[in-house]
Amino acid sequence: MNDEKRMETADPWKLFRYFLGKWKGIGSGNPEKSQVERGYRLVLNEQFIQINDRSVYEPQELNPEGEVHEEIGYLSYDRNRL
Repeated sequence: MNDEKRMETADPWKLFRYFLGKWKGIGSGNPEKSQVERGYRLVLNEQFIQINDRSVYEPQELNPEGEVHEEIGYLSYDRNRL
């Protein structure tokens, strides 16, 4: 195994660590603009990255109550594909 492969095996999340933490911003699309919160964290003995998203859309003429979209997802790393 060459040194580059050995480093990847030692920390498979090396290139993703930048994203770990909480992020806030403004989203756009349908339905219009939203306040967005995203979070990325290592879970289950650092075998997965858990992704939490929450978008809050302000009330609009066609949707006077506004909307809240939430989702959760996971990234995994397949060590067998090195």
